[in-house]
Amino acid sequence: MADGRPFLSTRSIPIIVFALLTAAFAVAATMQLGVLVRYGHMSALAERLEKSEKISEPLIHSYALQAADIVTDGICTSDVVMAGATVVLADLDRLDPVADYDRWAAALEAADRYFRHAVSCSPTNGNFWLRLAMVRQAVAERPEEIARLMEQSVRWAPAEADILVGRLVLWNKVGPATLLASKALVQHDLDTLLRYGDSSELAPVIRTVRKNLLPYVHAIVLLLPSDRVELLAKAGVSLSTLQ
Repeated sequence: MADGRPFLSTRSIPIIVFALLTAAFAVAATMQLGVLVRYGHMSALAERLEKSEKISEPLIHSYALQAADIVTDGICTSDVVMAGATVVLADLDRLDPVADYDRWAAALEAADRYFRHAVSCSPTNGNFWLRLAMVRQAVAERPEEIARLMEQSVRWAPAEADILVGRLVLWNKVGPATLLASKALVQHDLDTLLRYGDSSELAPVIRTVRKNLLPYVHAIVLLLPSDRVELLAKAGVSLSTLQ
């Protein structure tokens, strides 16, 4: 201004900042809505999978291929990433490496890429770390690597029932070297499950443990309170049945 006064008064600056922030939030909300609309079909299929509805394998596979766009486009919207994860895993679970190795290997590579993206979006999601560990174990079991990934899963989801059971499934698959590298994590999960898990739901899972994991289960059972041991025994989990 000619009189030396600033064009904008200090009083007007907060108003302008507020307006800019409001506009930015509006743009972000519009973009978020666009992502949700674009991947609405993915979320719908994921919901059907979670309800165990019967869905054709070709349809699941086609959606799993589309889930790669979530990674390519760098989308981190939590609902979309979760839906894509469900579809990717469902596709991988339905493929037979013996009957169609090439397709299974491609799906495994895609799953690895997907869950690396998922943990980068949500590094505090223990389930994503678990799934990445499962994929890496299927590719090539490297004990120290599996231990690092599972450490993150335990850190961020130490006592979530479904994730605990998922980790038990992986502990049951890995070899002695991986169990040894992850000994403290294995003990934590088994102790939490055997000490606090629903005995009726736990029994069928525990009874399927393989010989590599059995010594760890035995060691934890011996440390449990007598009333808990009795409760587990009634549900079908006892040292005599774990052979």
